[in-house]
Amino acid sequence: MNRRRFLQISILGSSTLGGCLQGERKDEDIASKSFNITEDSVFNCLENSAIIEFHRDENKIIVNGQIESGGRSCTKTVLESPTFSKENGMLKIVVADKSTGGSSCSAEEGAVPYRASVVLKQDSLQKVNIIHKDKQGNVHFDRTVNMTATDSEKVVTKKIKCE
Repeated sequence: MNRRRFLQISILGSSTLGGCLQGERKDEDIASKSFNITEDSVFNCLENSAIIEFHRDENKIIVNGQIESGGRSCTKTVLESPTFSKENGMLKIVVADKSTGGSSCSAEEGAVPYRASVVLKQDSLQKVNIIHKDKQGNVHFDRTVNMTATDSEKVVTKKIKCE
C-alpha cells in the first residue's frame, strides 16, 4: 500500500468517527437533534458550504454542510449548539472543530462534510444561521438564509455555495 493511499484512508476514517454532539445544553424549543460526519462532500470544493432543507410538515431542518478544517488527527468536528429564538424565528446552528489533544498532529487541510438535523417544537421558523468555528473558537463562516415559504411548498431548500 503506498503512503498517499494510506494517508487518504486514515484521514477519511478519522473524520468519519470525529462528529458528535457537544454537551447537553437544553433548548425548550428544540424537540430533537442529531449530528454526524459524512463521507459525501456537499459541493466540489474544499471550503465552507451548506444545503439547508426545511421540511415544513415535520418542523425539521436538515443541514448537509462542510466545514473547512485541518489537522484531522487531533481534531473532531462537533455540533456545538443548535438554538432557536422565538423573537425573530431564527434557528442558529454552530458547528465547530475541537482539539482532541495529542502531540503528533497532521497539518492537512480539507472540507469535512457533516449532516445536522434539528426538529423544532413550534412551526415559527423564519431563518437559519449557520456558523463554523475553528479549533481556536474563531468564526470563519457565518451565513443566514431566509426559510419562509409559500403555502404550497412542503420542503424549502436553500444553498450556500463554497465561500
